[in-house]
Amino acid sequence: IQPARGRWGHLTRVAWLQPALPVRLLRDRATALFCPVSEGMLLPVIPQAVVVHDLTPLRFPTFMPKLYYYFRYVVPILLSRSHAIITDSESTRRDLLTFYGVESSRIHVIFPGHDQNHYKQGIDPSTVKEKYQLGSYLLYVGNMLLHKNLHRLLNAFAIVSKNFTGRLVIAGRKDPRYYP
Repeated sequence: IQPARGRWGHLTRVAWLQPALPVRLLRDRATALFCPVSEGMLLPVIPQAVVVHDLTPLRFPTFMPKLYYYFRYVVPILLSRSHAIITDSESTRRDLLTFYGVESSRIHVIFPGHDQNHYKQGIDPSTVKEKYQLGSYLLYVGNMLLHKNLHRLLNAFAIVSKNFTGRLVIAGRKDPRYYP
């Protein structure tokens, strides 16, 4: 039920999140719901915590015109009815305060990370370094959309490369709108 599947995917997702999920939660006697993205119940039947990674659609509406309306009209309702709001940066916390006027006490900044005891490397880095003939390098992993400021990354790397002999490695999905 992914929005990328077009109108049908969107409608299926809404049908799950609004009428079906609350019924399922009540049936299962759930006591709380964790929503890892900016989606959840608009009429929650139990306390929910919602994660907001960023407000890119509000900051860059021309890049994401369809999501702009969701973030402008639906997300404020979702957040006002959520028990807690989690974000992974101080920047997004400030955006939540500015764009939505959310009470500061309801926003919890939790920086990304992982527990090395539970998550192990799946590959040996030396094989990757050998395959791509890498010595020292700086790595960017993420999609290659305009709002990611990759042009600034390239400018910054040009400056540091005067004192750094390594390479800049960019890994991520290219958006065909910007990278044919």
